[in-house]
Amino acid sequence: MRSHADEIEMSMGAEDAQPRSVSRRAFVSGLTAALLAPSFAARGQGNAALGSAAVRLLCGFNAGGTSDIVARIAAKAMSEQLHGNVVVENKTGAGGMIAAEQAARGAPDGHTLLLGSNATLVLNSALRTSMSYDAQRDFVAVGSLANAPLLVLARPDLGADTLGKLAALASRKPEGVTMGSAGVGAATHLGGELLASRMGVKFAHIPFPGESPALTANIGGHVDICMAAVSAALPYVKSGKLKALAVMNPKRLQVLPEVPTTFELGYPDSAASSWFGVVAPARTPANLIATLSQSITSGMSQPSTTKSLLSAGVEPMVGSADAFNQFVQKEIDRWHPLIRKLGIKID
Repeated sequence: MRSHADEIEMSMGAEDAQPRSVSRRAFVSGLTAALLAPSFAARGQGNAALGSAAVRLLCGFNAGGTSDIVARIAAKAMSEQLHGNVVVENKTGAGGMIAAEQAARGAPDGHTLLLGSNATLVLNSALRTSMSYDAQRDFVAVGSLANAPLLVLARPDLGADTLGKLAALASRKPEGVTMGSAGVGAATHLGGELLASRMGVKFAHIPFPGESPALTANIGGHVDICMAAVSAALPYVKSGKLKALAVMNPKRLQVLPEVPTTFELGYPDSAASSWFGVVAPARTPANLIATLSQSITSGMSQPSTTKSLLSAGVEPMVGSADAFNQFVQKEIDRWHPLIRKLGIKID
């Protein structure tokens, strides 16, 4: 993936936020409604570089999921900075490939963007033998947005209420501990495999068609553990339906400060998350990339935006185009060898 920007800067923002104990559906409905509400003072006036036409932000995953929530928060923040409309369009299917292909073929005029993620920008190229786009060739970085660390979750009656006890159980029962994920090759699958490798154990992987079905199966006792983004799992942890054993992140989360990190429990280099940024079609002019990138770094750093992210269980990860480009390359270097070692392929 290419980058026009010269400045290298990526910062993790943080602000206190108090999560509410509400259902996933109610939480998403309320947040989506708030994000769709128009800000008439900021929108419709247009931007000198982009004009008054709406900017499309393509999202490759379903409405209401973590990707969609981040996309809508980003679209609102960018709209206010650009004095125009950034509109989220959900183009779902094939692990985000449909949206990525449409974005790659979009006109390089700054009006078609992609909500890039580890799936679309890093994992797909290692998991699939046939790709309809090349993330490195077809896109240019605009900026990074947010990071949703994975939680290690267990059914409350498993008899392993700490990560240490889970490791001991998995050691006694090789491949006897079942692990649910959002699908083969998903970040939740690979995060679980990474943790197993760090612990020196093996889990029996059971893929599901998405994060919600995996969580439902874990709650119902159909699998012993699962990996899920904080944003998806938070209501179930708060209600006691699932036990959060650890967060796969170097530092504890503000929304779940009592949950230890895998790092502090003795497993270094165990970070795993779903992360998000914005990319544009290759050959988009540098001046437009600069304008869009500025709207991200300014808009996503606003206290209200930070609060929206943290309330959804997502950490701000606001960075310039160059910083995002370097981050993606490090993720490729980190995850591709593991995928090859495990021999995971989707097609």
